[in-house]
Amino acid sequence: MRKCLVLVVSAFLILPCRAETDEDVTFAVNNSFFEGIPVSPDAEILMVMADLKSLAHGEADAELIQYPQPNTDRLPYSCGLDSSPPVPFTLDCGVTMLGVESRGDQAVYYFLLKTHQGDWYQIVKSPQSGAMTWVKDPHANGLGFSLHRLFDWLQSLDSYQTAHEITDPVRAIPVGATPQDNSEESTVCASYEDGEGLIPAEDKARHGDWIHVVCLENECYATNDPARACIPHMNLQGVPCVQGWSRWRSKESRLLLYPFDALSQGC
Repeated sequence: MRKCLVLVVSAFLILPCRAETDEDVTFAVNNSFFEGIPVSPDAEILMVMADLKSLAHGEADAELIQYPQPNTDRLPYSCGLDSSPPVPFTLDCGVTMLGVESRGDQAVYYFLLKTHQGDWYQIVKSPQSGAMTWVKDPHANGLGFSLHRLFDWLQSLDSYQTAHEITDPVRAIPVGATPQDNSEESTVCASYEDGEGLIPAEDKARHGDWIHVVCLENECYATNDPARACIPHMNLQGVPCVQGWSRWRSKESRLLLYPFDALSQGC
């Protein structure tokens, strides 16, 4: 009963819902990707979708060809697209991924974009090292490239996880009454886990570096509680959950929140 991933910017389904297939869809997010690195509010991601059944040579064609610059000869080694690499979130060419979504022979890979020129995309291999590489959209059947705002990706799932680098022992962040640092603090809320934690408010409103959120805690009631997909009458008698505003980006421009799939393990 997992909800499909829908990117707000284009409102299209990336992979089919669990109800439409016998295979589970998994979505893993690298919540250490931006550790120690400032994030631009206008950052974009390159999304690469690979369908092994549609690629001419199957898994052999599931790769990104690297180039030193656009319109130059390719580099001797490519990036094999692997949804479960030996080093988590790291392809064999050293490119670190923001996340990966997979279902059977289909997978979607998320990379941080630096810039692009037509079919040429410069992606960040590692934010910490600053290394980059160029790849090109080959327009091959079974391999699709598209660009999306990082913020839309952040809000594409049903809940949030907090950044790994947050120093609080439970990695909780404040929820305030208004989108201001001097706002009265309503509660503090951590990553979604075991039915509690941060989820987007129904309006998914944004005010600069702040987003409208709901904090699930103490068996409170929220109409968009992800668990209600499994238990529709859950906590109907509970008090309303706290709604408020949390920073998605710190004063130092660090990313505080990452998307999370609350129903990744099913009901």
